[in-house]
Amino acid sequence: MAGWRRIRLGAIPALVALALSGRASAADGRHRYTVTVAKDLNRLQVRACFTEPAPGVLVAHSHRIPKDMAGLRVVAGGGPLPSPQTGQRRIRVPDEVECLAYSVDLAAAARRSLHAEVQQVPGGLVASPRQWLWFPYRRGRRQDLDLTFRLPAGVRAAGPWPTAGSEGTTYRLGQRPYRWPTRVAIGRFPERVLEVGGARIRVSMLRGSPEVDRPGLLDWIREGAQALTRVYGRFPVPRAHILVVPVARGGEPVPWGEVQRGGGEAVHLYIDQRRPLSEFRSDWTLAHELSHLLHPATDYDAPWLYEGLASYYQNVIRARSGQLTAEQAWRKLHRGFRRGRRNTDPDQTLAQVAQAMEGHPDYMRVYWSGAALFLRADWQLRAEEDGTRSLDTVLEGLARCCLPSRRRWDPDELLRRLDSLADRPVFTELGQRYAPATAFPDLTRVYARLGLWAQGQELRLIDRAPETDLRRSIMAGPGKRRRGNGPPAHRKRSVP
Repeated sequence: MAGWRRIRLGAIPALVALALSGRASAADGRHRYTVTVAKDLNRLQVRACFTEPAPGVLVAHSHRIPKDMAGLRVVAGGGPLPSPQTGQRRIRVPDEVECLAYSVDLAAAARRSLHAEVQQVPGGLVASPRQWLWFPYRRGRRQDLDLTFRLPAGVRAAGPWPTAGSEGTTYRLGQRPYRWPTRVAIGRFPERVLEVGGARIRVSMLRGSPEVDRPGLLDWIREGAQALTRVYGRFPVPRAHILVVPVARGGEPVPWGEVQRGGGEAVHLYIDQRRPLSEFRSDWTLAHELSHLLHPATDYDAPWLYEGLASYYQNVIRARSGQLTAEQAWRKLHRGFRRGRRNTDPDQTLAQVAQAMEGHPDYMRVYWSGAALFLRADWQLRAEEDGTRSLDTVLEGLARCCLPSRRRWDPDELLRRLDSLADRPVFTELGQRYAPATAFPDLTRVYARLGLWAQGQELRLIDRAPETDLRRSIMAGPGKRRRGNGPPAHRKRSVP
């Protein structure tokens, strides 16, 4: 295995010199921000230089920035600006202002941070730019900027944005809305780039106490990324950032994982590095979070849609890559469906529970109802098209037309797009049937056709079922055609 790549940090890019010289060139209309990181990593000095005209307004996407910043001043062109008051989230910038500067106390931000927006870890920190950046807007529209880090020796800054220049310390911001969440890691840690399925995946793995098994965890991440390519033969987006934060707690290998899309696709994994590598290989979280890259960012009012897709594929792709046997994958799906059914309140619809899922005790119903709907959709497509169409092929079409996406999709819009790629209203009909329902989706006929015999928590696979080969093809992946023991291709079945 190749050694960990070290990026040369000594040279300051030409962009920094340009920013320090005053008004930036208006050739590309990008503002120039320079962030100088203190040696102890506890403080940032931010200098923002503007193209002509100045942005007009700087906006903070967190009301806590004024609590942790100090020394806002104009350093080129124009007079002084009043420092923002606590809770103030807008600064008006006259056109004559060329550059302004301020500092941010990250240590103080970490002490009062909510939801790990700023988190100090051994050898570094993880911080949301919303806690230390004032973003440029003009007439209500965001404006692009280049963000250059000036770093102490041996320190790097890793974010999800595309880079500019060869040094790897300048990022280009503006392709995604600034209000979308993201995080940047700053500290002394190595970084690797994986080439998987046509994608470039940057892996930033922070140091921990105790230290992490970096080679073993890197192999685990590579295997997870390769497993995702078993959906349709390639990684769904051209680049991604995987940030691994060791927290040495949680009682399981990955107590918390998430996908954030501000600036670009990023998977954040908060790990308990004390757990043995074997537990990471059997954990589902990496597969679940990577599966979210199969769909665009979606509005939060229908989590059964995006969490259901990821819950379904977290088992499917692990079976296809050999991390699970097909029987193990079906059993994990079955046990998930049982958890969802047990947590179904007959007095509330799926839509009602989904709307209030944050902190709701019935969230398992949301995840596994969605997974059940995607199993039904996959089964329905495979059965009706003699194995030539499936959920895999629909998602491949979605990737070709719409990924990566720079906007957030309405759930109904996404369902309609999936329908158009399937050439039939499979997804919309399932959503319209079960989102307003109080019962867990009925899988009785699906189980019978596929040969899934269930008794309580136990599940057996029956090879004499009408669609045994279809069941096998789900866990086998693309290129494994069904041999025709289902209904003829010309006969369309109604699905209850």
